[in-house]
Amino acid sequence: MAIYSPEEIAKMKDELRKDLEALERVERLLASRNGAHAEPVPAPRNTRPLSEFPPPSEEPASVVLGVKSLCIAGLKRVGTVGAAPKDLLSFFKAQGYVFSSDTNGSASITTALSRLVISGKVRRADGRYHWIGGDEE
Repeated sequence: MAIYSPEEIAKMKDELRKDLEALERVERLLASRNGAHAEPVPAPRNTRPLSEFPPPSEEPASVVLGVKSLCIAGLKRVGTVGAAPKDLLSFFKAQGYVFSSDTNGSASITTALSRLVISGKVRRADGRYHWIGGDEE
């Protein structure tokens, strides 16, 4: 832990005070341009001490696979038939992976598959992707 001299502490306090004043000026400027109240709205503060929060769970968190890992798992599962991005999207949903929309999910999956093709672990043929990377993850 760093040890600061009283002069350094005073300098840091002065810099923080100036920063706060600048932020307050910006807040007033934005409020006046947006037609908001002249008085700044105080930010909500958590007033509960940390001792009142429950301790973190001792149970290990479940492993959440990423898009790349799930693409690999899905391609390994379908074997030589291969899979289209839409097929993998269904697989992702069955695994509990959530996308904001099917379009975003398909785009993410296609991007991951393209990178796997570039790395030589996946082959693309007739719009379907095939795992050729062996047993690695």
